[in-house]
Amino acid sequence: MAIKFLADQSINNQLTIEGSSSDPLLRLYQTNNAGGAQIEFTDQTSQLQFGELTFFHSDSMSYGSGAAFSLTSAQGLSILADGKLLFKDGLYLKPSSGTSTTGSQLITSAGAYKIPSIVNAGEDTNQFLVRDSDGNVDFRTGAEVRSDIGAGTGSGTVTGSGTATRVAVWNGTTDLTDSIRIVFGTNTTFFNNTTSTPVQMQNNGGTGTVKFEGSATSNSSNVQITPGTESKPGLNFGMRSGTGAQDTNTGIFSSAADNLEISTGGSERVNFSSSGTKLTTLNALGSAASSFLVNASGVIKTRTASQVRSDIGAGTSDYSGWKLDGDTSGSVVSIGDGDTVDFIGSTGISCVASSGAKLTITNTAPDQTVTLTGSTGITVSGSYPSFTITADNNGTVTGSGTANTLSKWTSSSAIGNSEITDTGSVIKLGKDASSQETLYLDTDNRKVGFRTSTPGSAFDVNGTIRVRNQLNVGNTSEQNLFVDGNGGAGGRYVKMGNYGQGNYFGISTNINQPKYVAAFGSAGKVVEERRIITIKVSGNAFSNLSSTGTTLIPAPGSNSIILPFEILIYKDTGTTGSGWPSSSPNFGAEIGFCQGNALNCNLTNAFDAVWRLPRSLVTRTGTWFWSRSSATLNEVGATTFQLNKPLLLRSATNLTTLPTAAWYIQIRYAQMNYTAGLINNVDINKSTNG
Repeated sequence: MAIKFLADQSINNQLTIEGSSSDPLLRLYQTNNAGGAQIEFTDQTSQLQFGELTFFHSDSMSYGSGAAFSLTSAQGLSILADGKLLFKDGLYLKPSSGTSTTGSQLITSAGAYKIPSIVNAGEDTNQFLVRDSDGNVDFRTGAEVRSDIGAGTGSGTVTGSGTATRVAVWNGTTDLTDSIRIVFGTNTTFFNNTTSTPVQMQNNGGTGTVKFEGSATSNSSNVQITPGTESKPGLNFGMRSGTGAQDTNTGIFSSAADNLEISTGGSERVNFSSSGTKLTTLNALGSAASSFLVNASGVIKTRTASQVRSDIGAGTSDYSGWKLDGDTSGSVVSIGDGDTVDFIGSTGISCVASSGAKLTITNTAPDQTVTLTGSTGITVSGSYPSFTITADNNGTVTGSGTANTLSKWTSSSAIGNSEITDTGSVIKLGKDASSQETLYLDTDNRKVGFRTSTPGSAFDVNGTIRVRNQLNVGNTSEQNLFVDGNGGAGGRYVKMGNYGQGNYFGISTNINQPKYVAAFGSAGKVVEERRIITIKVSGNAFSNLSSTGTTLIPAPGSNSIILPFEILIYKDTGTTGSGWPSSSPNFGAEIGFCQGNALNCNLTNAFDAVWRLPRSLVTRTGTWFWSRSSATLNEVGATTFQLNKPLLLRSATNLTTLPTAAWYIQIRYAQMNYTAGLINNVDINKSTNG
């Protein structure tokens, strides 16, 4: 329910707004664009000293931020954060005007400090700002900084002289002079006392020697060279002069880890890797070779032709070989020098080797009789060597089918599709004229659909279920919902498990509170006979109780009436208000209906009261409960229940001061369409006095 504050209204003491939704509990709306939504605070009775909190959604008013909250005061302003001060996008100085600039940043969103400007101290302060391990800003003296950076504690004065382009070396503890071995040229560093030997590290007897000290423990090589490619090897002969000068495509390179290659003319010739040695280019020898290259424990050596023949088991002769072939089938087998030929017997054939290099092959079962015997449906005719075998019944089965569909006999000798399919994840049984299956089994998700191919639960039925005996819902036999369909076993009934045992009576959670009273129609249909409604009345709902009244139950619609039965009212803590009737009438308030066509009426002569609340009740302080059943003589009672009338809360006077307490009014009532509930719902028709 929305609360609207008018310009001439005020609220004393406290205003509490309670809610549980995600919508704002309080919304301030400024109707003028860029005018700002402002809240004013003051703790002075004169209200002359105050502070403002204003929200602006404008670049010109938010200094380029798009939106801003502005805290201002005409008497000066301080912001006290009695706790943590948290920010997301950084801390800025306010700019001079509301332009597109956001001002100078002091602290970034990552927590870095920025100083827009620094003024020269103008003197030796002997204090230098540093950041400690906890992120705090501290200062150190000059002597401490000198110690921190390893500058020692002395003056640091160094004396000496030298020659341009030469590296300085210590000639004492505080004296520098020239290096005699290292000289800087225009584009080259020379490691000697002259520029004629630019790479000479050591002069040993007039011969230039280069020596690099590597480390075996750190796996650092003495000399590391860029790998290069086969066209531009890392180690090449580009410094050659004369014929073949600038020979940069011949040398040594490495195409990958654990690879070392040699190239000539920009092409790889030899490859050394963990897989072995590869010769990329080999020239064919046009004549018979006298020597053959072999691998002897990683060393390439030569073998003669006779040595190779002995190595491969070819003997020492010039035997050219022979072939073993069958007379009708089988593959031809080449037999070489030193090979062994085996003759193997089989059923009825024996192979016997004897001295003198003899092999005897014998047919051990000659002239065997072959008998062909028929069987059911098989006839054998003729004689050796010509026999005829005939099938008395050809057993031909014809038909065709669809993949994943179970087959069935469509005739005595033909097979076709059945109405059962199995895809491996879905089984379908039966189909109607539109090819919709009757039973759908989703074996992957363990769901069954009856007359539906999209089961939403373990068993989903699209249609009417008829249970001819009993329906029992429960883990085993709990009968949480039980329907007895066996008329011969004591009648048919519906049972609701634990209900009726008091197990769910008086449960305090709101979802267990009754809202409607169930009943049964003439055909056994469950219907809602009456409603239990709870209305909270507070604040302005108590205003104008005489002139207009407050609607408790709205009008039910044409052809309908409201039949109230019971009422329960609870008043919580808070004031009762003032202005209730003082003496006449003696009651404080009434609940009932207006007569006639008007929704509002005069209480004295046009209002039918169902319940009258005593004046002593409505003016009673503290909390109270009040309940009544349907109207009695003491409560006057409604003389007329007219169509389409709301149930109203009225009083003889308008209150001068509204209660701060709330009334919780619970009413049990029926709502009836008189045409359906009375005229068309006759159970006994009496037209005589018998």
